[in-house]
Amino acid sequence: MLIFLNPDDVIVPPNYITVRHQKQTCEAIRITGFIAPIVVKRENGKYVLVDGYERLMCAKALKMQIPAIVAESSGNILSFALNYVRGRYCGVDILEAVRQLTEQYDMATLAKVLGRSYETVRRYRSVAEHLVSILSVDDYRMLREQCVPLKKLIKCGSARDREEFFDCLGAKSPRTKYIPPDVIKKAQELEKDQDLQVAVDLVKMFTPQGAIKLVEALDLMRKIVCNQWDKCLGKVEFEVYNTVKHLCDVIKV
Repeated sequence: MLIFLNPDDVIVPPNYITVRHQKQTCEAIRITGFIAPIVVKRENGKYVLVDGYERLMCAKALKMQIPAIVAESSGNILSFALNYVRGRYCGVDILEAVRQLTEQYDMATLAKVLGRSYETVRRYRSVAEHLVSILSVDDYRMLREQCVPLKKLIKCGSARDREEFFDCLGAKSPRTKYIPPDVIKKAQELEKDQDLQVAVDLVKMFTPQGAIKLVEALDLMRKIVCNQWDKCLGKVEFEVYNTVKHLCDVIKV
């Protein structure tokens, strides 16, 4: 059974053999998303990690939900993940699934379970790593929308840059703007600001247009209602007076 979990809801058992957490892995996942799910099992109503420590750590760092397979038996945990991947994804996701799985398993083991040669798995990983270095999130979204075949991606995977890559595919590359590294770093810092996160959640809840109208209504209330609300003491129900008074204190600038 496949579910999506918040990373904090997954328990890493004390005896779990961990791997060194690598920032470049998380950056790749930030661009491509999670393809290979982690494997968990249910114990006393909680989810305990069976496989996928590195991906779980990236989910925590990126504050993203992560796909997880709930294992109901003690079978080959690598097979659980691969059975989910097989036949479900386009070429770019097969490449990325192999790349993510090679973070935890050696390529010889992965090749044996996949039924492919070691050289094939090595090539899949090499192409996947190269594409992550030259493509953007929008590029990956387009490759998924068009479901570009794996063979075509392998053929064009040695391109020097994204323009050469899309020329090889015979597809028009998505228009993307260059974002300087310092701007990305600043954006990542702002993501940690709780007040800004509240504003983002507000816009998502009300839609951009609705959020603007809400802010305008609150500003109008602050300027007109709140400046005169003290005069209403004794003229309206006390509970109503206190509620509006509290709201005015909250939105006061």
